[in-house]
Amino acid sequence: MSVNESQIKNTTAGAIDDDDAVIFKERKRLLFLGLPWTFTKYTVTPSFITVESGLLSTTEDDCYMYKVADVKLTTSLMERIFKLGTIVCYTGDVTNPELKLVHVKHSREIKSYLLKQSEAARLKRRTLNTVDIGAHGADMADLDHDGIPDSME
Repeated sequence: MSVNESQIKNTTAGAIDDDDAVIFKERKRLLFLGLPWTFTKYTVTPSFITVESGLLSTTEDDCYMYKVADVKLTTSLMERIFKLGTIVCYTGDVTNPELKLVHVKHSREIKSYLLKQSEAARLKRRTLNTVDIGAHGADMADLDHDGIPDSME
């Protein structure tokens, strides 16, 4: 699906209320020549990301957009030659904490859309993304490793 920046703006403006509207539909491509001869399809809508893979035995994996915490785009030399990219979505999803969209065209547009839409979905659902930095229970430290917190000894 060929998409340019103006189409993204027009589509996202009209698709805010329609959570089932398909914004991007891409296929995983072979790295050599960038041909779509694989059986993996990626679908991005305003509310979720779907990865469908397989020919005879198929697997469909979904991730809600509000669970996407960060997005990373990587492009190898071969991917740049064939105008492809790999997008990694770091999610709060239990089944797939790193959702990869491998060797897709329009990777920059998809990445920027995912960043903007994931933030909009979090605001819409009024959810907050937090990171556990391990500071909880500092007063319950067990420095002598006897199984009893030092503050209780």
